[in-house]
Amino acid sequence: MAELDGKPDPDHFKAAFKRFEESLEAMDLLDKKMSELIEIHKRGKSLKVYDLALAKILGQMGSVERVSLTGLRYSNVSSERDKRRPRNLLEIMEAQRADLAILRDQLKGTIEAFRAVLPLAEKHEFSAMMLSGRLGFANKILQQVNMINVFSKFYTRTCLTTIDATMQTYPAGLEWIKDSLPKGGTRPRQ
Repeated sequence: MAELDGKPDPDHFKAAFKRFEESLEAMDLLDKKMSELIEIHKRGKSLKVYDLALAKILGQMGSVERVSLTGLRYSNVSSERDKRRPRNLLEIMEAQRADLAILRDQLKGTIEAFRAVLPLAEKHEFSAMMLSGRLGFANKILQQVNMINVFSKFYTRTCLTTIDATMQTYPAGLEWIKDSLPKGGTRPRQ
């Protein structure tokens, strides 16, 4: 926008590029943490009452859009994968992680597209390239924003189902909370 106003500032563009790189680093860390959480879950023992409540909530949830590269303009075609609704906690975590993998790969491509247009921003030729549609940069950025929104909605919606199931089955499985309270049964006010 600064370039269109006749006041080009490539430093803003470079700062935005840096944020994309930082986002990729954060996604890499999130993937690692998700993997660790899945392994913890696999080693643990789930409560039947919780599993039943979660399965019921997930069954009633309706369709939820998932991250995909198919059907998007100028997209790379991803391999088809199981898009069914998760049926339990493990499937929720695995679906979240699978969608994150697609999002991360797309972000890597977006970063490369960003890197390719950095010289144009430095020469104050970025706006002309954007308006001409060359290099597909604008589409990569718009696709990335859309995919982040889709991932965020799916992640949040599935996390909320686990919270709902926990609330429906409370206090089952949460006896440790009561056991951690000081004698008398309540925590002191802070």
